[in-house]
Amino acid sequence: MTAVADQVAVTVFVDVAPSDAFEVFTAEIDQWWRRGPRYRVAGTQPGVLHLEPRLGGRLFEEYREGTAVHEVGTITAWEPPVHLAFEWRSITFVPGETTSVDVRFTASGSGTRVTLVHRG
Repeated sequence: MTAVADQVAVTVFVDVAPSDAFEVFTAEIDQWWRRGPRYRVAGTQPGVLHLEPRLGGRLFEEYREGTAVHEVGTITAWEPPVHLAFEWRSITFVPGETTSVDVRFTASGSGTRVTLVHRG
């Protein structure tokens, strides 16, 4: 992990093709995103995180048995299977406050190097 001023970068290697890594990261986001009050609006209640797979799509959490939705961010780059970026905002942010998340999927040997940079 590398921290520079207002950003953090993390890189991980996964033993699958970039297209598979991109698909799991986006289509199965609810399965791997940490749960709990520090990471989800729903906290300890059941909630489902969704990512709309397109430029301008929403990243949002649906909770309270589907009766409440919190929009977490907006997709700002959609380039399957190599690049995804989105604005991120916590429920604790003031109106208009956002950070940015940039994720790159790079073929490396027999798998993929996934690099995530969170700024702001």
